[in-house]
Amino acid sequence: MCEKHYTAWRRQATAAEKRRPSDRERFAAKTIRDDASGCLIWTAALDTAGYGAFGLHGRVVRAHRTALEWHLGRPLAPGVFVCHRCDNPACVEPAHLFEGTHQENMDDCLDKQRQAWGERNGHHKLSLDDVAEIREGRETQASLARRLGVHQSTVSRVAARKRWANA
Repeated sequence: MCEKHYTAWRRQATAAEKRRPSDRERFAAKTIRDDASGCLIWTAALDTAGYGAFGLHGRVVRAHRTALEWHLGRPLAPGVFVCHRCDNPACVEPAHLFEGTHQENMDDCLDKQRQAWGERNGHHKLSLDDVAEIREGRETQASLARRLGVHQSTVSRVAARKRWANA
């Protein structure tokens, strides 16, 4: 509330009402437990990626990062990621969060197959059948590239397993 309204409220409020809620109380008021998953879901503002946004000391911070810092009792080092075991960006349950590097976060993403690669990628030009045909090597790379509508270097990378390595 603005200063004008806060001043008016303060004049009229009782002693118990005058106490501003602590940061942790404000945080807890913005969550709800999902019994099915065990997640503590952030119900207030979310950023475009679905992560909770929380106002703390005049800044907007990521809610899951704040939850883990409070749980650990220390600030996280710059460059440290807060990763979700539950893969729910709105979850702020400390038991579902862990510290990690960018590489660990990417490895976790690949292990759980959350990365859109191959035919799951909306921009793919080749199918799994096309990749298998390229790797059979019955046709020249140039003719395969013309027929499949891709550059010859793409066919070369697929054949060498530099692209579509998991297929």
